[in-house]
Amino acid sequence: MGASAYSHDTFRVFPLWEATALLIVGGALLYTLLYYFYDPKNLRRFPAPGIAGFTTLWMMYQQYNHKRALSTHAAHERLGKIVRVGPNHVSFIGRQATKDIYGHGTPAQKDKFYISFTGSHESSLDVTDRQMHSEKRKRLAAAFAQKRIADMEHLVVKDIQRLIVRFDKAVQDDELINVRWYINMLLFDLTGDLVFSQNLGCVERGDDLMQAQKLDGTTYWTKPADALRNSLRIGSTMGWSADLFPFLKRLTWWHEGWKGGADFTAIVLHMVRTRLQKEQEGIKLNDFFKSLIWGRNGDPLGLEIGEMVAECGLLLNAGSDTTSIVLTGTIFLLTKWPRTAQKLRKELDEALGGGGDQGVYAFDEVKNLPYLRACVDEAMRMRPPLRGGLPRVTPPEGMMIAGEWIVGDTTVSVPTYSLHHDPDLFSDPWTYKPERWLEEDAAELQQVFIPFSAGGRGCIGRNVSYLELLVVVSTLMRRYEFEFEKPDFELETKDTVNAHPGPMLMKIRRRDVD
Repeated sequence: MGASAYSHDTFRVFPLWEATALLIVGGALLYTLLYYFYDPKNLRRFPAPGIAGFTTLWMMYQQYNHKRALSTHAAHERLGKIVRVGPNHVSFIGRQATKDIYGHGTPAQKDKFYISFTGSHESSLDVTDRQMHSEKRKRLAAAFAQKRIADMEHLVVKDIQRLIVRFDKAVQDDELINVRWYINMLLFDLTGDLVFSQNLGCVERGDDLMQAQKLDGTTYWTKPADALRNSLRIGSTMGWSADLFPFLKRLTWWHEGWKGGADFTAIVLHMVRTRLQKEQEGIKLNDFFKSLIWGRNGDPLGLEIGEMVAECGLLLNAGSDTTSIVLTGTIFLLTKWPRTAQKLRKELDEALGGGGDQGVYAFDEVKNLPYLRACVDEAMRMRPPLRGGLPRVTPPEGMMIAGEWIVGDTTVSVPTYSLHHDPDLFSDPWTYKPERWLEEDAAELQQVFIPFSAGGRGCIGRNVSYLELLVVVSTLMRRYEFEFEKPDFELETKDTVNAHPGPMLMKIRRRDVD
C-alpha cells in the first residue's frame, strides 16, 4: 500500500505541556489505585458509593452540585450505617457514633476541610487548635450570655416590627410575597444591630445592598446574600481536597464564588472599621462587637483587625444565614401541616395577650411555651441548617467509633440530615410531628439532635438563635395565616455548607387576635 496510506498524525508527537499533564494525571490515578488496594488504614472494609473509595472527586462533585447531603443519605440507605465517602473519610449514623465524634471530651478534632473558610486569620469556627479555640470561645462567651442577650432584646423587637409593617402591606395589597427573602433580610438587620449596633435597613428597602470596603479604604456597594452562597459553594467543594486547596483556588480563579467571598469580607471589614470609629469617638455601645474590644475585666484586648473581621464574618454568616434557614423551614412546615399550625396557634392564643409590643411578643412571654419550642425543634430536625456531616479527624493514635477502631488522621463525620431521619432513632421521620419532643423519650432524642453541632464545638450562639426563633415564630404565626402560591408547593434546598432554601411565594392573611 505504501507509506502514503498512513496518516501524518498517526504518530503525533505530544507537546511538552500535554505530556506533562498526562504524566501527572496518570501518576495521580495510579497512586489512588495503589493506595486503595494497599489500604494502609484498613478502610476498604467499609462499603463506598461509586468511586468515593478511590478519590475525593465523588464528594467534590456532590458538594458542588448541591447533592452532598442527599447523596450521602442515599449511600447510607443502600450500604448501611457506616459508609466510606472518600479515600480517607468514613461517615457514620447512630447514637454512639454521634457521641464518640462530637461529644464532650472527644479526642477528634476539626478536619482540614475548614481551611476553605479561613482568611488571613482563623475564626472560632475554623480554628483547629484546641487551646486557641478555647481562648476564642471564652472571648465570645460573655457576648452570648443570656443576660447580655436580654439587654439587647429591644433591638430584636424593633427589627421584627419593620417586618410586620412589610407583611401588613402585603396583606393590604393582597400581594404574593417571597416570605423566605424577607426573613433573610430580617436576619441581616438583626445581625447588623446585635453585632455592630448598625441598622442595615434591608427589610425596609427589600434588598440586601450593603457598603463594602477594600483594604486600601476604597468603598463600593455590593449584595452579600448570593455572594455568600457562591463563596460557600466553591470553597466547600475545594475544601474536600484540603492539601491541594491553594492550587485549586488558583486553578479556579475565574469562579464567581471567589469574588463573592472577597465581597462578603469587604462588607464585614467596612462594618468593623465603622464600629471601631464609633469606639474611638467615645460612643459606648452594648453589642457583640464589644467583646472583641474589651475583656471581662475591662482591659483592652488589642486584637488585630484581621481577627476581628474573621470573627465578625462568622457572626454575620451564622447569624443571618443559618437562623433564616430555620425560620423559613418552620413556617414552611407549619403551613404544609395545618394541624400543627392550628395546635400552635391555640397555645399562643391561650398564653398571650392582645398584641404584645406593637405586635411583637417578649421572649419571657414565649420562652416556656412547650409546643412552640417543639415546633421549632422539629423543624430543625427535618430541615437542619447544616445537613451534611461536620468533618472531624481522628487523633494520631486512633480512636474507637461505634465499636469500630479507626486509625489516626482519618476524617470521620455524622451527616445531620441522615441522623435526623434515621427511623431507628426517630419514629416516622418524614412526618412533621412536634409532639415527639414532648413525649417521655424526648431526652434521649436530644442526644441525637445536632442542628447546633454538639460538645465543645457546639454553636456558641444558640441562646440568641432561640430568642430570635421563638419570638419571630410566635409573632408571625399568631398574627398571620400563610398560604402557598400552589397547594403542592415544596421548598427547594440547595446545599453548600448551609442548606439554603429557595424562594417561598405566599399569600398572607391577618388573624383576629384581640
